[in-house]
Amino acid sequence: MDPVCHPPAPPDCRFCLEPTEMTGNPLITPCKCIGSVRYVHLQCIKEWRRTTDNPDFIERCQLCLTHYNMPLRHPLERIPNIEHDQIWFFLSKPYMPIFLCHYFYIIVAGHILGEKMLAPPHTYLFPYVPLNILYNLFFFSMSSVVFACYITYYMKFVRQVKNRDLYANHWLAFSLNGTMPLPYASALLICYSMTQICVYPFGFCFILLLPKFVNIHKTILHKINLDAEL
Repeated sequence: MDPVCHPPAPPDCRFCLEPTEMTGNPLITPCKCIGSVRYVHLQCIKEWRRTTDNPDFIERCQLCLTHYNMPLRHPLERIPNIEHDQIWFFLSKPYMPIFLCHYFYIIVAGHILGEKMLAPPHTYLFPYVPLNILYNLFFFSMSSVVFACYITYYMKFVRQVKNRDLYANHWLAFSLNGTMPLPYASALLICYSMTQICVYPFGFCFILLLPKFVNIHKTILHKINLDAEL
């Protein structure tokens, strides 16, 4: 008599020991465990990672010790490490560009523009321009050079972004994990445009705001990676 063939039992989740699959909660194999313990519910492992007391087991399996390979909505972003970047060492300290801009503003603008360009025979170059506006325009041009340096450095990281649409949408957010991308960008542009009219306080506020560019960039990338998991 031939033995009766029974269909194989559905695999069980090693956390809740239930085989049930529901929409948004499939059984997955996120690590290199083998046998029955390799199956886990998506929501079960997410709950485990949120509640475990051992930080080592947030990113890797407590049994096979391999890193989890979780299903993703979109590619993960690489978070730049700029702690030892020599260029960032200079750009992250706003008192350096403030000192340089103020130095050129006082020394170059005050001496060259005030004494030489407005004196004969060069008076015809600026016949109706008040001296204070000329100084402000000079400081605005110096701020533009500093701004260009930050943008050039910042664009290096933007080119590495994989999820461009998501990234742009996060820049339009009013608040994001303790940062404010849209208010920050608005304040930066307002201060930059007002620098040509009034150096104090807009010029220095503009330069003080510049280093936050990269900090917000990293915050957005962390948010994209956090939202990537199903």
